[in-house]
Amino acid sequence: MIFLAIVLLNLTSRSFAAIRERVTDEITPASAEHSATDSNDDASYGAGLAIDLDLATFSYTVPGSDGTIWLKVTLDRVRCVRQVLWHNAGAVTPALTWTCSETGCSNCVGSICSNFKLSVSSEGAVSDLPPVSDCIYGDTVNIQRVDDYYRFGVAELAIVGNPDCYTVDPGLNIVINDSQLPAEDETEVKYSCRQNSDILDANVKAVCADGKISLSPENISPCRETST
Repeated sequence: MIFLAIVLLNLTSRSFAAIRERVTDEITPASAEHSATDSNDDASYGAGLAIDLDLATFSYTVPGSDGTIWLKVTLDRVRCVRQVLWHNAGAVTPALTWTCSETGCSNCVGSICSNFKLSVSSEGAVSDLPPVSDCIYGDTVNIQRVDDYYRFGVAELAIVGNPDCYTVDPGLNIVINDSQLPAEDETEVKYSCRQNSDILDANVKAVCADGKISLSPENISPCRETST
């Protein structure tokens, strides 16, 4: 009887959307996949429903052919992941929150943290990136169920990262429209730029050479303050 009530509640919740707003610094995922879909019904329970911003839909993951049960989210490129938030259906407040450091994301808050293991890895290059302590570089977030239960559902995963912003070393000059702005100028915003690199960021065209940092104005975006 209880199971029937849960099923009816889930079916009812799908009749309307509950679109959530992205949190500050949330990364937009590129795709999601999982070990297998419950009832082989991707339309109702596919992995993509865990990243569609709709709290009324959810993925339902069951074990794959090797017996493992996991949900994997691929990012658009290598990012520095700071937190991962798991939302249950209809719930604005996360049920589970993982906080990451440069060594991993073992710090979890929530009632069923021990049932899952979250890892961040990378299929892309992560070399020549600034050292960090409050996030971990990667382009893949994987959640694996490690207890004996045979499935799990996720309404939404929100992956939060540090902005792609690195403080320009004092003494360098930023060149914008052939005008120079001293890097130590207090009015300077922070840019996605690393010294001694030809292309510093996939989304920001920047060239560091001869003690100057040249950026195209259309590719400049302010972001959260970073430490020197």
